[in-house]
Amino acid sequence: ASVAFATAQGQPGMASVVLSFYAMGSCAMGMVFGTMRLSMPLHQQIGWVGASVAVTAIPLLLAGNLTALTAAVLLAGLTFGPTITVAMGLVEQQVPKARLTEGMTWLLTGLAMGVALGAAMAGWVIDHRSAQTAFAIALLAGAAMCAWGIQAGRQARTAGLQAC
Repeated sequence: ASVAFATAQGQPGMASVVLSFYAMGSCAMGMVFGTMRLSMPLHQQIGWVGASVAVTAIPLLLAGNLTALTAAVLLAGLTFGPTITVAMGLVEQQVPKARLTEGMTWLLTGLAMGVALGAAMAGWVIDHRSAQTAFAIALLAGAAMCAWGIQAGRQARTAGLQAC
């Protein structure tokens, strides 16, 4: 969607700059989040990181130019490091050590599938609406992850797995 947005703004070459800000945000927050020792169980954290993905997608929908989009993409990038960290932590907690490599592989395969499906959906939205509207896919994905996290937390409490 960022590439299509930059193209629609008449500056297709700026797409790489915009996307690099996502990577910078992810890297910065990944380092910060990695040093934090939160007392909240991972099954609750996944709901919060999902909510952060959804909330930080809103500025993407509101960006009216490439400067605003770059700032919004930087903000959205801040959510990726914590999201992948929490997801990998959940796999590490719940998968037997003898199958940990397989569990991580499934996680990364699911991530790649989600990115591919999100890109396909965004492409369809770009073709039928606009590049800016395609950022709604990130909002919906974050909302779905938040809802899944809340449900996982409820199931963990119900099963008595508070120490997850």
